[in-house]
Amino acid sequence: MFNRNIQSPVLIVGMHRSGTSMVAKAFNEAGIYMGTLRDHNGEVLYGIDLNERILERAGGSWHSPPTAESLDMVMPSFERKLEPVHIYGAHLKHPSGRAMRLKSVYSGPLVVKDPRLCMTLPWWLDKFPKAKVIWILRDEDEVVSSLMRRQMKVDEAKSGLTKEEALELARRYNESAAMAIRTSGVAHRAVQYE
Repeated sequence: MFNRNIQSPVLIVGMHRSGTSMVAKAFNEAGIYMGTLRDHNGEVLYGIDLNERILERAGGSWHSPPTAESLDMVMPSFERKLEPVHIYGAHLKHPSGRAMRLKSVYSGPLVVKDPRLCMTLPWWLDKFPKAKVIWILRDEDEVVSSLMRRQMKVDEAKSGLTKEEALELARRYNESAAMAIRTSGVAHRAVQYE
């Protein structure tokens, strides 16, 4: 089956439009595998799925996050039987639906990039206690401007956020990430994107 000596992941956290895609691209170009099945933002589909389901079970979504209390209640029981080796296997899953042999394809660290990690980081750190975190920070006004521009694009996520709501959302994501990093004591680096 799978090599159980998998390496801990690098988790890239940061609000939507904060520069997480740029950092993930740099990791990918450096030879760290970003996953096989990804969306147009370079986010692995299984990661989006897990994070969205956590947010939904706690009563929220990416643009309307649940309360911290709701997340704290949901995360400890969410997908308890899902082992890190299964997550690693999903990272290497081939579009044909077959999981590739990990040793023959890739045995290095995996990188998971998803802004929702700001909210769900405690769940991921429970699965991968030795994970490394890269936290991308960007000026909140720049994030808001970018979110507003993105909403105008036909092929992008629609949220109907006002500028005020987008600013509050950016603050909520950053506060959640800061709390999870501080509480867990996880090894991390903060990167300011400008």
